[in-house]
Amino acid sequence: MTRIARAAVLSLMAGCLPATHAAAEGTDESPTIVVYFDEWSGKLDHTALDVIAHAARRAKHQHAAHITVAGYADDTGSQKANIALTQLRAQQVADVLEKDGIPAAAITMKAEGSQKVPGVASRRVEITLSAE
Repeated sequence: MTRIARAAVLSLMAGCLPATHAAAEGTDESPTIVVYFDEWSGKLDHTALDVIAHAARRAKHQHAAHITVAGYADDTGSQKANIALTQLRAQQVADVLEKDGIPAAAITMKAEGSQKVPGVASRRVEITLSAE
């Protein structure tokens, strides 16, 4: 993960997102927390695990009834490979959320495939919390 991506993740965890990330990260009513991945990787590093733990704490604190975990990839590789990769990424994040006390029934996973966004911004899983 690049220093810029790490800084964005850490500022999200601290609750002080830069203005350029605010719209992409969601609102207080339906906050979205983002976990970034290296190219062609589904591996969760320590930063990713911290972000997921933060998401689980936030979900519990906000009494989120539903959590959507959506995996994305960059546009390298075939669509079939990208769907498989985004499914793996979403599953990895969902598994950690469950270990952190979020019921499996509250989690919906999506494999969104490739995005035409360059670099690390497209290699992500979005965790969206909602009261519904």
